[in-house]
Amino acid sequence: MKYVEASKRVFLNTGTRFPRNMIRALALIKKAAARANYSLGLLDSEIAKAIEKASDEVAQGLHDEQIVVDVYQTGSGTGINMNLNELIAQRASQISQKSVHPNDHVNMGQSSNDVVPSAIRVATALSFSEQLAPALKTIVTSLENLSQKTSGVYKAGRTHLRDALPVTLGQEFGAYAEAFKIDLENAMYSVEKVKQLPLGGTAVGTGLNAHPRFAELVVHELNGFTGLGFKVAENKFRAMRLLTDLVFVSSSLRVCALNLYRLCQDLRLMFSGPFTALDEIDIPTQEEIAGSSIMPGKTNPVTVESAMLVAAEVCGLDLANHRLRCTANLSLRWGCHSSVITCAHKCLFLAKLFTDLRV
Repeated sequence: MKYVEASKRVFLNTGTRFPRNMIRALALIKKAAARANYSLGLLDSEIAKAIEKASDEVAQGLHDEQIVVDVYQTGSGTGINMNLNELIAQRASQISQKSVHPNDHVNMGQSSNDVVPSAIRVATALSFSEQLAPALKTIVTSLENLSQKTSGVYKAGRTHLRDALPVTLGQEFGAYAEAFKIDLENAMYSVEKVKQLPLGGTAVGTGLNAHPRFAELVVHELNGFTGLGFKVAENKFRAMRLLTDLVFVSSSLRVCALNLYRLCQDLRLMFSGPFTALDEIDIPTQEEIAGSSIMPGKTNPVTVESAMLVAAEVCGLDLANHRLRCTANLSLRWGCHSSVITCAHKCLFLAKLFTDLRV
């Protein structure tokens, strides 16, 4: 019986599916592995090409409806790894008209224990490069432009919510522009730390059943696909049993979320009114949607408040990541890999949340 079919009886069915970039990252690893194994003389040419083509289709999202395992599954990530192995093997068999085996061919030189942590790191780096970094740069640029535009607008400074010395709006917005600029730099630094991949470590880090050159060839192919500068982990045991480099990324996003929440609090206060509160700024876009179902014409800071909810969610997800890292035990045990799976879901979700934000 196929692994995925059997898993439906024992895994949870919460309806929570893996983020698109996690699937894409796994598919890219399968494609790179097929190329590596062919170049090493371990895989038939037609089968290797068929696996590559099938992996490309999965990476592009053409078979997402067949990726059915729940995020909350076996701790090692065997479920999602085998889901892709079986899907790619089935499609590669159709393409090549040969029998392609999910373990012997698609998963050659690999284990869920090294592939899944590697895929999480690849997916995180992809999400940062393609989505998160551009979004944060947009926030910084928007705030810098707003700071320049309002550099001559004076207002009361406030401490303890009481009037203090005067400041300009430009000075206030400039403070946040600088804060998010630092947040971006910190996030960039943390993401560089996840680019060491434990591929080739197989089950426990020793590399049993993988060719000695397998890891370097796979990473070389991955860099050709992504241009992100991945490296073979200097210590595969560390990269397989410890995911604190991913928690580092998560923590950098929490700091960004705290700054975002504080900015939104200030915006809400300055937007309060218009007749009985501060009424220091206007946010015209908020008029595009009704603020009340009973009070016609009322305008609320809906975008600002939704961003505050996102910031609170990011902080909660980061706490979950920290707590999950405390469950790890020994080499590759249940506690360790249950956090692998949830960490993947949380880290990539954090990136998507920030991507949806604009100033």
